[in-house]
Amino acid sequence: MKISNIILLDVSRLVWRAWKGLFPTGIDRTCLAYLKHYRHRAQAVVQTGRWTQALSESASQALFDILLEQGTDVRRRLAAFLAWGLFSGQRNSSLCGRSYLNVGHTGLNKPGHTDWIARSGVKPIYFVHDLIPLTHPEYCRPGEPEKHLRRMQALLRNGVGIIGNSRDTLNELSIFSGLQKAISLPPIIVAPLGVDMGSQEGAERVESRMPGRPYFVMVGTIEGRKNHLFILNLWAAMARRLGAACPQLVIIGKRGWECEQAVDMLERCEAIRRHVIEVPRCDDALLRAYVQGARALLFPSFVEGYGLPLVEAL
Repeated sequence: MKISNIILLDVSRLVWRAWKGLFPTGIDRTCLAYLKHYRHRAQAVVQTGRWTQALSESASQALFDILLEQGTDVRRRLAAFLAWGLFSGQRNSSLCGRSYLNVGHTGLNKPGHTDWIARSGVKPIYFVHDLIPLTHPEYCRPGEPEKHLRRMQALLRNGVGIIGNSRDTLNELSIFSGLQKAISLPPIIVAPLGVDMGSQEGAERVESRMPGRPYFVMVGTIEGRKNHLFILNLWAAMARRLGAACPQLVIIGKRGWECEQAVDMLERCEAIRRHVIEVPRCDDALLRAYVQGARALLFPSFVEGYGLPLVEAL
Protein backbone atom coordinates (compact mmCIF):
# COMPACT_ATOMS: atom_id res chain seq x y z
CA MET A 1 0.00 0.00 0.00
CA LYS A 2 1.26 3.49 -0.85
CA ILE A 3 2.49 5.55 2.09
CA SER A 4 0.10 8.34 1.08
CA ASN A 5 -2.85 5.97 1.69
CA ILE A 6 -1.77 5.09 5.24
CA ILE A 7 -3.50 7.15 7.91
CA LEU A 8 -1.61 8.49 10.91
CA LEU A 9 -3.87 7.43 13.80
CA ASP A 10 -3.37 9.02 17.22
CA VAL A 11 -3.66 6.30 19.90
CA SER A 12 -2.23 8.31 22.79
CA ARG A 13 -5.42 8.23 24.83
CA LEU A 14 -5.72 4.44 24.48
CA VAL A 15 -2.07 3.92 25.46
CA TRP A 16 -2.16 5.96 28.65
CA ARG A 17 -5.57 4.71 29.80
CA ALA A 18 -4.54 1.10 29.17
CA TRP A 19 -1.36 1.80 31.15
CA LYS A 20 -3.52 2.92 34.10
CA GLY A 21 -5.66 -0.23 33.84
CA LEU A 22 -8.88 1.69 33.17
CA PHE A 23 -11.87 0.14 31.44
CA PRO A 24 -12.91 2.02 28.27
CA THR A 25 -15.34 4.92 28.48
CA GLY A 26 -17.50 6.15 25.59
CA ILE A 27 -14.63 8.16 24.08
CA ASP A 28 -12.29 5.17 24.47
CA ARG A 29 -14.79 2.92 22.72
CA THR A 30 -14.93 5.36 19.83
CA CYS A 31 -11.12 5.37 19.62
CA LEU A 32 -11.10 1.55 19.66
CA ALA A 33 -13.73 1.37 16.92
CA TYR A 34 -11.68 3.62 14.64
CA LEU A 35 -8.56 1.60 15.48
CA LYS A 36 -10.29 -1.67 14.55
CA HIS A 37 -11.46 -0.18 11.27
CA TYR A 38 -8.23 1.49 10.16
CA ARG A 39 -5.54 -0.62 11.80
CA HIS A 40 -4.39 -2.37 8.60
CA ARG A 41 -3.87 0.93 6.82
CA ALA A 42 -2.68 3.07 9.71
CA GLN A 43 0.46 4.03 11.58
CA ALA A 44 0.33 4.92 15.25
CA VAL A 45 1.00 8.39 16.61
CA VAL A 46 1.80 8.72 20.33
CA GLN A 47 2.12 12.06 22.10
CA THR A 48 2.98 13.08 25.62
CA GLY A 49 3.59 16.63 26.71
CA ARG A 50 5.50 18.48 23.97
CA TRP A 51 6.78 15.25 22.41
CA THR A 52 4.99 13.46 19.54
CA GLN A 53 6.17 10.40 17.59
CA ALA A 54 4.80 8.59 14.53
CA LEU A 55 5.80 4.93 14.84
CA SER A 56 7.05 2.65 12.10
CA GLU A 57 4.54 0.36 10.43
CA SER A 58 5.81 -2.75 12.25
CA ALA A 59 5.85 -1.02 15.64
CA SER A 60 2.39 0.39 14.96
CA GLN A 61 0.90 -3.04 14.28
CA ALA A 62 2.51 -4.42 17.45
CA LEU A 63 1.01 -1.57 19.49
CA PHE A 64 -2.40 -2.00 17.85
CA ASP A 65 -2.37 -5.68 18.87
CA ILE A 66 -1.75 -4.76 22.50
CA LEU A 67 -4.44 -2.06 22.57
CA LEU A 68 -7.10 -4.23 20.94
CA GLU A 69 -6.41 -7.40 22.91
CA GLN A 70 -6.13 -5.65 26.30
CA GLY A 71 -5.97 -8.50 28.86
CA THR A 72 -4.63 -8.67 32.40
CA ASP A 73 -0.99 -8.23 31.39
CA VAL A 74 -1.54 -5.17 29.21
CA ARG A 75 0.69 -2.94 31.36
CA ARG A 76 3.60 -5.39 31.23
CA ARG A 77 3.20 -5.71 27.45
CA LEU A 78 3.02 -1.94 27.03
CA ALA A 79 6.15 -1.48 29.14
CA ALA A 80 8.06 -3.98 26.99
CA PHE A 81 6.81 -2.29 23.83
CA LEU A 82 7.54 1.28 24.90
CA ALA A 83 11.14 0.30 25.64
CA TRP A 84 11.80 0.05 21.91
CA GLY A 85 8.68 0.94 19.92
CA LEU A 86 8.81 4.68 20.47
CA PHE A 87 12.32 4.83 19.06
CA SER A 88 11.38 3.25 15.76
CA GLY A 89 9.47 6.20 14.40
CA GLN A 90 9.64 8.38 11.33
CA ARG A 91 11.11 11.83 10.91
CA ASN A 92 8.62 14.65 10.73
CA SER A 93 9.80 15.55 7.23
CA SER A 94 8.50 12.22 5.88
CA LEU A 95 4.98 12.87 7.22
CA CYS A 96 4.22 16.00 5.20
CA GLY A 97 0.84 15.84 3.47
CA ARG A 98 -0.29 12.67 5.31
CA SER A 99 -3.76 12.48 6.87
CA TYR A 100 -3.65 12.52 10.68
CA LEU A 101 -6.74 11.32 12.58
CA ASN A 102 -7.29 12.27 16.23
CA VAL A 103 -10.45 10.68 17.68
CA GLY A 104 -9.89 11.31 21.39
CA HIS A 105 -9.46 15.12 21.77
CA THR A 106 -5.89 14.17 22.71
CA GLY A 107 -3.38 16.97 23.24
CA LEU A 108 -5.41 19.62 21.45
CA ASN A 109 -5.15 22.02 24.38
CA LYS A 110 -1.33 21.85 24.48
CA PRO A 111 1.06 24.06 22.48
CA GLY A 112 3.20 21.02 21.64
CA HIS A 113 0.40 19.54 19.55
CA THR A 114 0.03 22.61 17.33
CA ASP A 115 3.82 22.86 17.05
CA TRP A 116 4.04 19.24 15.82
CA ILE A 117 1.27 19.84 13.29
CA ALA A 118 3.21 22.80 11.90
CA ARG A 119 6.59 20.99 11.86
CA SER A 120 5.33 17.76 10.36
CA GLY A 121 2.99 19.24 7.75
CA VAL A 122 0.31 16.59 8.38
CA LYS A 123 -3.34 17.22 7.52
CA PRO A 124 -5.35 16.85 10.76
CA ILE A 125 -8.86 15.42 10.89
CA TYR A 126 -10.47 15.62 14.32
CA PHE A 127 -13.41 13.83 15.93
CA VAL A 128 -15.54 16.05 18.21
CA HIS A 129 -17.44 14.31 21.00
CA ASP A 130 -19.09 17.32 22.65
CA LEU A 131 -18.73 20.95 23.73
CA ILE A 132 -20.21 20.32 27.18
CA PRO A 133 -17.39 22.05 29.12
CA LEU A 134 -18.23 25.23 27.17
CA THR A 135 -22.03 24.96 27.05
CA HIS A 136 -22.53 23.46 30.54
CA PRO A 137 -19.40 24.28 32.60
CA GLU A 138 -21.32 23.67 35.84
CA TYR A 139 -21.05 19.92 35.22
CA CYS A 140 -17.26 19.90 34.66
CA ARG A 141 -14.13 19.92 36.76
CA PRO A 142 -12.48 23.27 37.56
CA GLY A 143 -10.18 24.22 34.69
CA GLU A 144 -11.89 21.94 32.17
CA PRO A 145 -13.79 24.75 30.38
CA GLU A 146 -10.50 26.59 29.78
CA LYS A 147 -8.87 23.41 28.47
CA HIS A 148 -11.79 22.66 26.17
CA LEU A 149 -11.78 26.21 24.84
CA ARG A 150 -8.15 25.71 23.76
CA ARG A 151 -9.03 22.28 22.29
CA MET A 152 -11.83 23.65 20.15
CA GLN A 153 -9.81 26.67 19.03
CA ALA A 154 -6.90 24.45 18.00
CA LEU A 155 -9.26 22.07 16.26
CA LEU A 156 -10.72 24.89 14.16
CA ARG A 157 -7.34 26.43 13.38
CA ASN A 158 -5.49 23.20 12.52
CA GLY A 159 -8.15 20.86 11.15
CA VAL A 160 -8.71 20.24 7.45
CA GLY A 161 -11.83 18.28 8.38
CA ILE A 162 -13.98 17.57 11.42
CA ILE A 163 -16.11 14.52 12.28
CA GLY A 164 -18.98 14.92 14.73
CA ASN A 165 -20.86 12.16 16.54
CA SER A 166 -24.18 13.97 16.10
CA ARG A 167 -25.74 16.89 14.27
CA ASP A 168 -26.28 18.54 17.66
CA THR A 169 -22.55 18.42 18.42
CA LEU A 170 -21.68 19.99 15.08
CA ASN A 171 -24.40 22.62 15.52
CA GLU A 172 -22.78 23.60 18.83
CA LEU A 173 -19.37 23.67 17.14
CA SER A 174 -20.75 25.89 14.37
CA ILE A 175 -22.12 28.33 16.96
CA PHE A 176 -18.77 28.30 18.76
CA SER A 177 -16.92 28.90 15.49
CA GLY A 178 -19.12 31.91 14.74
CA LEU A 179 -18.09 33.47 18.06
CA GLN A 180 -14.37 33.08 17.33
CA LYS A 181 -12.84 35.98 15.45
CA ALA A 182 -10.87 35.05 12.33
CA ILE A 183 -11.45 31.29 12.82
CA SER A 184 -13.63 29.64 10.20
CA LEU A 185 -15.29 26.22 10.36
CA PRO A 186 -13.49 23.52 8.30
CA PRO A 187 -15.51 20.93 6.30
CA ILE A 188 -17.62 18.82 8.68
CA ILE A 189 -19.47 15.51 8.57
CA VAL A 190 -21.68 13.59 11.00
CA ALA A 191 -20.66 9.99 11.71
CA PRO A 192 -22.98 8.55 14.40
CA LEU A 193 -21.45 5.96 16.71
CA GLY A 194 -22.37 2.30 16.48
CA VAL A 195 -21.98 -0.57 18.91
CA ASP A 196 -20.73 -4.13 18.78
CA MET A 197 -22.50 -6.14 21.48
CA GLY A 198 -23.31 -9.27 19.52
CA SER A 199 -20.71 -11.61 21.05
CA GLN A 200 -21.80 -13.87 23.92
CA GLU A 201 -18.23 -14.53 25.06
CA GLY A 202 -18.05 -14.91 28.82
CA ALA A 203 -21.83 -15.32 29.28
CA GLU A 204 -21.46 -18.39 31.51
CA ARG A 205 -18.91 -16.63 33.69
CA VAL A 206 -21.21 -13.71 34.50
CA GLU A 207 -24.57 -15.49 34.78
CA SER A 208 -24.16 -16.09 38.50
CA ARG A 209 -23.60 -12.37 39.12
CA MET A 210 -26.97 -11.27 37.73
CA PRO A 211 -29.57 -9.95 40.21
CA GLY A 212 -32.12 -12.51 41.33
CA ARG A 213 -35.13 -10.21 40.86
CA PRO A 214 -36.24 -7.60 38.30
CA TYR A 215 -33.78 -4.76 37.91
CA PHE A 216 -33.02 -1.57 36.01
CA VAL A 217 -29.59 -0.37 34.94
CA MET A 218 -27.68 2.92 34.69
CA VAL A 219 -24.42 3.09 32.73
CA GLY A 220 -21.92 5.93 33.13
CA THR A 221 -19.49 7.56 35.52
CA ILE A 222 -21.20 8.74 38.69
CA GLU A 223 -21.07 12.53 38.32
CA GLY A 224 -23.43 15.49 38.53
CA ARG A 225 -24.14 15.61 34.80
CA LYS A 226 -25.44 12.02 34.75
CA ASN A 227 -28.09 12.85 37.38
CA HIS A 228 -27.70 9.71 39.53
CA LEU A 229 -29.02 11.62 42.55
CA PHE A 230 -32.46 11.94 40.95
CA ILE A 231 -32.74 8.19 40.38
CA LEU A 232 -31.41 7.32 43.85
CA ASN A 233 -34.06 9.55 45.46
CA LEU A 234 -36.74 7.84 43.38
CA TRP A 235 -35.40 4.46 44.49
CA ALA A 236 -35.47 5.48 48.14
CA ALA A 237 -39.12 6.50 47.78
CA MET A 238 -40.00 3.23 46.02
CA ALA A 239 -38.13 1.16 48.59
CA ARG A 240 -40.00 2.78 51.47
CA ARG A 241 -43.32 2.18 49.74
CA LEU A 242 -42.76 -1.28 48.24
CA GLY A 243 -40.32 -2.88 50.65
CA ALA A 244 -39.08 -6.27 49.39
CA ALA A 245 -41.09 -5.83 46.17
CA CYS A 246 -38.91 -2.90 45.11
CA PRO A 247 -36.93 -3.69 41.93
CA GLN A 248 -33.17 -3.50 42.05
CA LEU A 249 -31.02 -0.80 40.48
CA VAL A 250 -27.62 -1.65 38.99
CA ILE A 251 -25.31 1.36 38.67
CA ILE A 252 -22.40 0.60 36.32
CA GLY A 253 -19.60 3.17 36.47
CA LYS A 254 -16.90 4.47 38.75
CA ARG A 255 -17.32 7.38 41.12
CA GLY A 256 -16.27 10.63 39.48
CA TRP A 257 -16.35 14.36 40.15
CA GLU A 258 -19.09 16.34 41.94
CA CYS A 259 -20.90 13.22 43.10
CA GLU A 260 -20.80 13.71 46.86
CA GLN A 261 -24.59 13.73 47.31
CA ALA A 262 -25.02 10.57 45.22
CA VAL A 263 -22.22 8.89 47.18
CA ASP A 264 -23.89 9.90 50.45
CA MET A 265 -27.06 8.18 49.25
CA LEU A 266 -25.15 5.05 48.25
CA GLU A 267 -23.25 4.83 51.52
CA ARG A 268 -25.73 6.14 54.09
CA CYS A 269 -29.30 5.67 52.85
CA GLU A 270 -30.64 2.57 54.60
CA ALA A 271 -33.77 2.49 52.44
CA ILE A 272 -31.84 1.62 49.26
CA ARG A 273 -29.10 -0.54 50.77
CA ARG A 274 -30.68 -3.87 49.71
CA HIS A 275 -31.96 -2.55 46.38
CA VAL A 276 -28.97 -0.86 44.72
CA ILE A 277 -25.93 -2.65 43.30
CA GLU A 278 -22.87 -0.52 42.48
CA VAL A 279 -20.48 -1.94 39.84
CA PRO A 280 -17.46 0.39 39.55
CA ARG A 281 -15.45 -1.95 37.28
CA CYS A 282 -17.26 -3.79 34.53
CA ASP A 283 -15.82 -5.59 31.52
CA ASP A 284 -17.72 -5.93 28.25
CA ALA A 285 -19.12 -9.38 28.98
CA LEU A 286 -20.58 -8.28 32.30
CA LEU A 287 -21.89 -5.01 30.84
CA ARG A 288 -23.60 -6.90 28.01
CA ALA A 289 -25.23 -9.31 30.46
CA TYR A 290 -26.48 -6.54 32.75
CA VAL A 291 -27.97 -4.53 29.87
CA GLN A 292 -29.60 -7.55 28.22
CA GLY A 293 -31.20 -8.71 31.47
CA ALA A 294 -32.50 -5.33 32.60
CA ARG A 295 -36.14 -4.25 32.39
CA ALA A 296 -34.86 -0.93 31.03
CA LEU A 297 -31.90 1.42 30.87
CA LEU A 298 -32.38 4.58 32.93
CA PHE A 299 -30.72 7.59 31.29
CA PRO A 300 -31.68 10.85 33.07
CA SER A 301 -28.50 12.71 32.04
CA PHE A 302 -28.81 16.51 31.85
CA VAL A 303 -26.77 16.76 28.64
CA GLU A 304 -24.88 14.42 26.29
CA GLY A 305 -22.84 14.83 23.13
CA TYR A 306 -24.21 11.51 21.90
CA GLY A 307 -25.22 9.08 24.65
CA LEU A 308 -23.67 5.74 23.73
CA PRO A 309 -25.36 3.72 26.55
CA LEU A 310 -28.75 4.53 25.01
CA VAL A 311 -27.66 3.12 21.63
CA GLU A 312 -26.18 0.05 23.35
CA ALA A 313 -29.47 -0.57 25.13
CA LEU A 314 -31.48 -0.22 21.93
